[in-house]
Amino acid sequence: MTAEGVATFGAKLPAYVIAMETRCGSHYLGRTSASLSRRARVVLPESVLQHVKVQKTDDRDAEAIAEVATRATIRLVTVKTEAQLDL
Repeated sequence: MTAEGVATFGAKLPAYVIAMETRCGSHYLGRTSASLSRRARVVLPESVLQHVKVQKTDDRDAEAIAEVATRATIRLVTVKTEAQLDL
């Protein structure tokens, strides 16, 4: 699913929290979610890696991201604006 597809799909859903690992598109999706009055929780890859069980696969990554994002003590990455990313 493209980033625009995720935004279109998310706009149809009731209130939700989107959790993702910090990657190249995470700030864009975070800003898009915020514009839809949704909460974005962006976590550091190091935090996710510590919670992946056994071998690293997409399913296990998603499970670890969900687990990390629900923890109250985890450090989150602030979603950056386009101007901040341009610097």
